[in-house]
Amino acid sequence: GAEAVPDAVVVLQSDLSIVWCNQLALKVLGLQWPTDHGQRLDNLIREPKFAKYMLRGEFEEPLELDNGHIVDQVLEFRVMPYANTQLMVVVRDVTRLKQLEQMRKDFVANVSHELRTPLTVVTGYLEMMDGDMMPPPAMWNKAQNTMLEQCKRMDSLVNQLLSLSRIEGARRQDNDKAINVPQMLNYIKTEAQSINQDKGHELIFDIDNELDIKGSEDELRSAFSNLVFNAIHYTKAGGKIVVTWQRKEGLAHFSVNDNGDGIAPEHINRLTERFYRVDKARSRTTGGSGLGLAITKHVLTRHDSKLNISSELGKGSCFSFDFSKDKLVNLAT
Repeated sequence: GAEAVPDAVVVLQSDLSIVWCNQLALKVLGLQWPTDHGQRLDNLIREPKFAKYMLRGEFEEPLELDNGHIVDQVLEFRVMPYANTQLMVVVRDVTRLKQLEQMRKDFVANVSHELRTPLTVVTGYLEMMDGDMMPPPAMWNKAQNTMLEQCKRMDSLVNQLLSLSRIEGARRQDNDKAINVPQMLNYIKTEAQSINQDKGHELIFDIDNELDIKGSEDELRSAFSNLVFNAIHYTKAGGKIVVTWQRKEGLAHFSVNDNGDGIAPEHINRLTERFYRVDKARSRTTGGSGLGLAITKHVLTRHDSKLNISSELGKGSCFSFDFSKDKLVNLAT
């Protein structure tokens, strides 16, 4: 039974010498069997916090330690009486839970920051005004435009948060309607050309006009447009952006390639986290909320797909995803 549980289990005598351990304990704690039989566990786990915890003998609360054998792994130790004179130590990997907790804290902090900035701007201007004395017309025009921009930014942020919440809570049954993806991409192309007027990118849309899939139209439109608009916003003026929607090895393949600055490897795995930005200052100047890729990730997960990101500094980036054959409306090849 102890070998079947998903936790490392070690049985100790009252003097903390090892009586028995399961196979997972050998892997997680770096123990060796039968070499370590009879050895004190606090001599093998050379961590002062663990030694003090075991010596104190108060095991109501678990102990969390960084694993010295595996980088960035956090282990939770629980100790309980076993038999009459023995102790059972149960060790669980809580790395993912700690990461999720940190992401939750970052999310709350980022939402607070994103809302505080425009609210501070609006409040500051309103405090300058009263019924008896209005600012000169030139100052009022600037103040009014700034407040409108910040209010729009807050409205966009709240709408994206609501959209993300709605996608996460939506039912899978809503994902089986036939969608005319080429038509959707043509609408996105028109919007992209409008957004692109200031940047002057070369926009190329390579679309298979016979390739339709089943899914949620609103959600997929959000996923497609987020990637296209991101490429326009974050590629330097005069760049080249290629949007592809074609059959590839029996799958429906969508990709957005740009020749922008590229993304450093350490950022790629975190891009789909809420509010994560490679360059925060640049994102704010482009109006980015840091939620677009998080929304795209959840949309694709609900459609049994996955966002793939490849990038090379100085050469550009490629964001892509595929839909399996069972998502295709027309299975002809």
